[in-house]
Amino acid sequence: MLYNDYIKRIDEKYKSLLSLINVNYNFDYGDEFEFALCHLLRALLPEKYGVCRGFIVDKESHIAGDDIIIFDQYRFPTIRLFDNMDFSIKQQIPVEAVYAYIEAKHQLDDSTFVKSLTQVRNVKQLIMRRGKLDLSWINDDFKLVGENNLKRENYNFPDYFNPPFTAIISNKCGIAHKDLPDASNLIKMQINLGGYESFPPDLLISDNIVALPAVETQIESPFFSNNSKIEAFTSNYAFGIGMSSLLYALDYIKLGKIHWPSILADSLGLNLK
Repeated sequence: MLYNDYIKRIDEKYKSLLSLINVNYNFDYGDEFEFALCHLLRALLPEKYGVCRGFIVDKESHIAGDDIIIFDQYRFPTIRLFDNMDFSIKQQIPVEAVYAYIEAKHQLDDSTFVKSLTQVRNVKQLIMRRGKLDLSWINDDFKLVGENNLKRENYNFPDYFNPPFTAIISNKCGIAHKDLPDASNLIKMQINLGGYESFPPDLLISDNIVALPAVETQIESPFFSNNSKIEAFTSNYAFGIGMSSLLYALDYIKLGKIHWPSILADSLGLNLK
């Protein structure tokens, strides 16, 4: 494997931490797997990425999600007043601050899969209503103007910088027998029959199954596009592969600003035009 077995080392870290956490948590009950996954993500991700459980909220107070959120804790210190390793308290994170949303399930079966797909669809729809950071953006104070004819070389990436990234991660797979064609076909069928094909998860990890967007036979982008389709694979390093896809997405995403004048005006009872 490349980079001195990078994916293998991530996967081994996951399994080691999961075994360690399993001493304190019984994954068969309640939110324990969510807590464990939060700790694992906190150990893996750079410090700029906050990890919490909770809800995504926009400026009109629409809410979506109920699981794990990865957000920008440097620029949007939403929960800095709390211990960042205490995942029992659910937070409300402004949609502008959200990098990724993860549905965490101890076991993925028909019922939990449909629920997770519904949550993912709702989150994607909410995030896609936030202001798009278009390709002319340079930084928070400058953007390109005029006819610069910006375009991507890779058309399988979004045409803006702050797209949603969503994932479903489970410890065990109860969707189908672990025979790859059965599991892969059932995953695809659930997404298509449930009407989730327009807002599918960008990543699915369930035991030793990992599902990613693919264009023909290539992994072109961590984000689903009009050209991609879900492909499911079995691997002893499914978690490591999935986390690499998450890091690939986070490396791309740039976030815009919260509109602070609107917040201040609303608090003061002013009409901001």
